[in-house]
Amino acid sequence: MSASLIKRILSSLVLAPLVLFVLWYGSWLFIIMMVVTFAVAMYEWAQMVKNLSRAPLWVVFGLLYIGQGFFSFYIIQKELDYHIFPVIITVWASDIGAYLFGKIIGGAKMIPKISPNKTWAGLVGAIILPYAFMVIAYYLKIDFLQMKAFTLYTPYILVAIVIGVFGQIGDLLISFIKRKANLKDTGNLIPGHGGLLDRIDALILVSPVLIITMIISFIMVCGITGYGCE
Repeated sequence: MSASLIKRILSSLVLAPLVLFVLWYGSWLFIIMMVVTFAVAMYEWAQMVKNLSRAPLWVVFGLLYIGQGFFSFYIIQKELDYHIFPVIITVWASDIGAYLFGKIIGGAKMIPKISPNKTWAGLVGAIILPYAFMVIAYYLKIDFLQMKAFTLYTPYILVAIVIGVFGQIGDLLISFIKRKANLKDTGNLIPGHGGLLDRIDALILVSPVLIITMIISFIMVCGITGYGCE
């Protein structure tokens, strides 16, 4: 096992429980986490694009793009608070699935000019692992994840596809900016992972798309069956 992978695992073991605790506790801790992480994410973005042509426009784009991701995450937590654990954990599962399938199976690259390590096998893993996790969590009745409420109107496989596909697109977008800026990572805040943006790149895009998916699913189910329209 490489030193980099060991750092990656240790960082995850420290940070994951801390993040989940803050999300569970909510209140002022959640607000502080949102403000601090947004500030750090914007700082990393500004540092990435500062030497690019039309840097001010890139900063504005980053403010809008990262801002909508954080706003969507806030909506999920404050308005749909019983959905927050499945969202964050299935996105993590998708990241792990992409990493494992990419490493073990390998194969054809997706867009090597942007991200030379991303493979189509990794995309499959990014869909399969969150789907498997949701099914297992539901049938084992792991209540705090509330998988039934999370996918009340949206099939598991659709949620898994949204998380897998758009998570990879979000990752590729940040990779594209890093490639333009000739950087390997967005920062060095998290040992073994890089910067904060390297860890939340998928979540930034998945959160709004998942909200839209669930709204459309609700409208379709309500319109066709009348279920849940009361």
